[in-house]
Amino acid sequence: MPCCGDDASGTTRFGFDQRGRQTHLSRTLLLDPFARWEYFDYDELDREIFQEYPDESFTYQTYTARGLPYSIVLHPFDGPEQRVVDSVRYNAA
Repeated sequence: MPCCGDDASGTTRFGFDQRGRQTHLSRTLLLDPFARWEYFDYDELDREIFQEYPDESFTYQTYTARGLPYSIVLHPFDGPEQRVVDSVRYNAA
């Protein structure tokens, strides 16, 4: 299900899967005609687990057994893996 929008700086296009989750986004600027893409993937509970950025770096997200966010790992295009968020702990107090 593609969708798009235009503004003074260029065009944005969105893609969605059959469940209505955004699967990709592209942005084309008027001054730079090359599209920049982002891709998204989800688990069976509709939580985002993967995102790829225009520079070809990407992130993976993980969740606890209770479905709460647990970690985010960044894989830069030109460098080693970086743990952006690791082992989130929740305190109900």
